[in-house]
Amino acid sequence: MTRVVSQHKDRLVCEEGGRYVKRFRSKRDCRREVAQLERLASLGIGVPRIVATGEREYVTERLAGMPLDEFLRDGWGARGRAERSALISRVADLCRRIRDAGLDWPDLVTYHIWVDGANLAVLDPARLRRGRLDLSPLYWSAEEPTVSKSDRLRFWRAYAGSAPPPRPRRIGHRGRFRPYRWVLQRSPIKACPPWSDFVDAVGSGYASCDALLGDPALVVRRTLPDRVNAVVGDLVVKVVADAREAEREWENHRMMMASGFAVPQPAVGGRLADGRGLFSTVRLKGLAPLDDRFSTLDRRRAALDVADLVRRLHACGLVHRDLYLCHLFIAPGGRALTLIDLARLKRSRSRRLRVKDLAALVMSGRGRFTRADLLRGLRRYGGDARLCRDVGKKAAKMARHVPRNVRDGTHVPHVPCTSDS
Repeated sequence: MTRVVSQHKDRLVCEEGGRYVKRFRSKRDCRREVAQLERLASLGIGVPRIVATGEREYVTERLAGMPLDEFLRDGWGARGRAERSALISRVADLCRRIRDAGLDWPDLVTYHIWVDGANLAVLDPARLRRGRLDLSPLYWSAEEPTVSKSDRLRFWRAYAGSAPPPRPRRIGHRGRFRPYRWVLQRSPIKACPPWSDFVDAVGSGYASCDALLGDPALVVRRTLPDRVNAVVGDLVVKVVADAREAEREWENHRMMMASGFAVPQPAVGGRLADGRGLFSTVRLKGLAPLDDRFSTLDRRRAALDVADLVRRLHACGLVHRDLYLCHLFIAPGGRALTLIDLARLKRSRSRRLRVKDLAALVMSGRGRFTRADLLRGLRRYGGDARLCRDVGKKAAKMARHVPRNVRDGTHVPHVPCTSDS
């Protein structure tokens, strides 16, 4: 059985029979990465064992253990000081070997380092190159509440001796926005067919969009001038006046799924007989908006998780343009965030739109997050003082704005489409 692990425009990683197969678009990229793995192995650094190579792909055995980011997030605080210090020393030794070889690795982050007891291994050396090693990506990816300042100082002493630790540079927000591949999530990619006049991605059994709309079990939740929201069975249905809007939302879901984001599964979509468009997704069972779960959440952890999601979104060159806490769904006691309402999502690297996304989250998070949590989230996102100032100004402006539909009395409160509502 083949499972897609990650997919990019120039490579694809699959799991087949307990082994990993990495396929490239060009022969040169494949040869280069195999050579980089051999170079790391010659430095005494653990790497996945290569089983077979081809012109555009190579096969490796599965690495034992777990990624360092999961180790830091789930079990770091429960470890004793001696055990933490031993692992810190091993990671510092790994970084020192790369530095002493005169190499830089922009993708040296916590989820590219695997921990298996006393052994460490690394993977995905595609961006390994000659240069001066910059540890900023490693610092930022290891920014977990369980990792204390003393842990970071202990790492630096093991890495560089008595030299004072540098201030890690901010990632990607000075001048033109520079996306970093290391902020992408390692999520399985789900298959979703492209848009057409009628598409059924989940085998619902409907013969057409009109048949779904005519189902006697259909319950209308909200009616607005430009759209109708309804539910039928396990499907959440949206009918819009312009079929192109339904197509855009369907393709936005496909694009987000291909990028590894958790979004509702598109179900049935297409064009109705009267020219309107229909778009539906599978109901998010057991999930609820993030702002409804605050009584059961670790707010500091939630602020960092939201910042990670937005940082990944913007690093992929995407902006949501309607990013409020009510559009982030979470399971009880969970941490994984599901993003909904992708109608306005688009590709853009505009700083103004990125600031607007962050300001919408800050505005909707006031009264729930503390000011320290909001600033901690912006720092985790990678913002400098200028970005924090601009986000604060935009959030204050948005808070003063009263939507027109609230002024004229036509506003209908949003009802979350979950199995519990």
